[in-house]
Amino acid sequence: MLREIMISFLLEGDACSSIKYRVQKEILEESQDTLNMRVLHSGILDDTSVKKIIENQKQDGWLGESFHGEDSMEASIRFLLERGLGSDDAVILRAFEALERDSSDFSREFKKVGSVLDSRGFGGSESIRAALNVIL
Repeated sequence: MLREIMISFLLEGDACSSIKYRVQKEILEESQDTLNMRVLHSGILDDTSVKKIIENQKQDGWLGESFHGEDSMEASIRFLLERGLGSDDAVILRAFEALERDSSDFSREFKKVGSVLDSRGFGGSESIRAALNVIL
């Protein structure tokens, strides 16, 4: 009973498209192919913060200026995933393609700390890359 009340509250209130989308998808398991889900997905893509990240995606697929930190690949991917975007979205696909390329080509601090942690077996950049791949 409480579950239904909470779901109803989230879906019928003033929640943003992202919250409604994730409730429908993750809790109610609604197919992403329904008209309702496509409309909610469009609402997510219209969000100012989401648009800003997508519009600023680099030619090579990179998001942000570095790998880790405030304006970074990691923060951008996490934000977009939390909003409800996923592996079907071009921005995420392009970002993951950038991560899958040889990281030694990156001039964005990708390996500065990550390579030290990797070499000592603590899981730095490779650990983060593996965790992101598991999410998708």
